[in-house]
This record gives sequence, C-alpha cells and structure tokens, in this order.
Amino acid sequence: MFGRPGDGRMLFLQMFDQSAPVRLTMSPWGAGQDDENHSYNPAWDFQYIVENAQAGQECVLRSRVVYKPFVNRDEVDRLDVQWARR
Repeated sequence: MFGRPGDGRMLFLQMFDQSAPVRLTMSPWGAGQDDENHSYNPAWDFQYIVENAQAGQECVLRSRVVYKPFVNRDEVDRLDVQWARR
C-alpha cells in the first residue's frame, strides 16, 4: 500500500511478505483533523489474519516501509519488485 501524505511531496510505501493474508484498511479521517489546512488526516491500517492459529504456533509478519521524497509511480512499482525479489 502507498500514499502521498501531507502536501504530496513524500511517499509512504508499505510492502508485506508472508503467506497469511493482510487486510488493508484506510479511514479518510481516522488520524484526526488538520485545522490549519482545513483537512482530515487519513489513517492507514492493516490487519494480519492467521486462520486456524494453534497455541504455541509461531506467526511472522514481514514488512518493509519506505518513506522518501516521491518521484513517480514507476518508482513505486520498481521498489515493490525489488522487495519481492530479495
């Protein structure tokens, strides 16, 4: 999942790598109101779902977060491919 927070100059990208599903959710105003800019801050959340988990079973969630100046959409795709290939 990715977005361009604030004025859109930065990139927030979060990638996941595991076999169990991840449910992505976004609330358009979940992180509060920005009174100075008369806007709302979205909340980007995820849920890691492990079906039929057993007591004592180890569950692992692997994620990579990238926060950097936004270049273009092609860069987002390239970063995702790099993460998948490692």
